[in-house]
Amino acid sequence: MPTRAEAEIVERFTDRYRRCCGEPVLAMEHEVLGSDYGSTGYTTRAQADDLAAHLRLRPDDRLADIGAGAGWPGLYLAAKTGCRVVATDLPFAGLRRARARARDDGLAGRAAFLVATGPRQPLRPGAFDGVVHTDVMCCLGPKLSVLRACRRLLRPGGRLAFTTIHAAPGLDARQRRRAHRAGPVDVATRADYPTLIDRAGFTDIAQIDVTRDYAATQRAWYEANERRADAIRGLTSDAEFARAQADRRRTADAIAAGILRRSLFTAVRPRQGPTTGSRGECSRGLDQLRGTAAGEPLDDADEVRVFEARDEEGPAVRPPLVGADLVSLGLGVRTAGC
Repeated sequence: MPTRAEAEIVERFTDRYRRCCGEPVLAMEHEVLGSDYGSTGYTTRAQADDLAAHLRLRPDDRLADIGAGAGWPGLYLAAKTGCRVVATDLPFAGLRRARARARDDGLAGRAAFLVATGPRQPLRPGAFDGVVHTDVMCCLGPKLSVLRACRRLLRPGGRLAFTTIHAAPGLDARQRRRAHRAGPVDVATRADYPTLIDRAGFTDIAQIDVTRDYAATQRAWYEANERRADAIRGLTSDAEFARAQADRRRTADAIAAGILRRSLFTAVRPRQGPTTGSRGECSRGLDQLRGTAAGEPLDDADEVRVFEARDEEGPAVRPPLVGADLVSLGLGVRTAGC
């Protein structure tokens, strides 16, 4: 069963995906981000291009997009670079939309979708050339566990790139509380991100401040909503619209005060040291995995099948709502034979 926090994430984002498909919201997304995938975040098309460059993606590379939502920017990166992508997230509504977009964009053979939690990625360790997530860490509590899961997915030399929102360093207690109230639900951290990334086992860690772009995007979302206020109220309610705009003003004020920031982090899985998998082992194609207990594709009714996944750091565990649409990419899921 999902934890309470995971259930709240599913409920919150399922409702968001219900609204993001309407014409007014897609028009705002295109205006603010330059995309039309159903995203309400802060990753612009230019920033997605930067992620591709930092990840050094090449045709047929394997990319894991954690917390992929409706497919932005993972599907865009696959279309731009020719890589293959596995998108994972908990809210099935977003993955359903991402799967439809992949089919529309001709990416069905290079994109796969998996319902999974951030710390529990039931995919073959060491199978990916890159891992990406955008503003996911600030919405999840177990940050170090997520980063360790990212490391497990990467082959030696594989690259991680992600953006996240965080409190500025050196704040006093009052400023820190204000930053936490103004930021996403789990913006608070027990250690700074470079320390967490290092503890997760990465090297070559770099941090790029993208707060100026964050401020501009936050302002653009506020102004776009104001221009379409009547249409957005029709999708929600007067009270919900007013609350969302008040939240955006509070966030913008915290950014302007210098207490809330957004950064792009990059890191590399070391080439030396123990590895838990390779691209060559436990690889099975779609025809081989179809119908097996682990990795059975979702049918047209969008049924989510649950199977056991083995956590390499502990006993067999059953991640909540884990199922696969998946496995045309020859990656497979972790089974007893792996």
